[in-house]
Amino acid sequence: MEKEIFTNDSECRKCLEPLQREFEGYLARNFSPRTARKQTTIIGLFIEFLCFDCALKNSDEITVGMANSYFRRWYVSKIGDATESELKTVIKKFFVFLDQEMGIRNEKVLCSFKRK
Repeated sequence: MEKEIFTNDSECRKCLEPLQREFEGYLARNFSPRTARKQTTIIGLFIEFLCFDCALKNSDEITVGMANSYFRRWYVSKIGDATESELKTVIKKFFVFLDQEMGIRNEKVLCSFKRK
């Protein structure tokens, strides 16, 4: 992700939403329309969570906690239509996509998905 500083939610979304659209295209090419739609929606809500609830100021600030337990708890309490396991799978898929397809690597978050 770019190293720009976000001064508000709008700038945060402006940086992250294009990545969501790229991810959506990737999902559409590799999964059923229903799966692609659901996973794209979850990532949209993840972006909302990062920009609004976490007040993300820079894409490098995405922590393991934000990408894992904090988001899953937030999602289950606000939306509740996915299990924690499904959410973990989608977030992992998004960060792997960013790494492998977009060349954007968050080492800490990626390492958090490895079995210990």
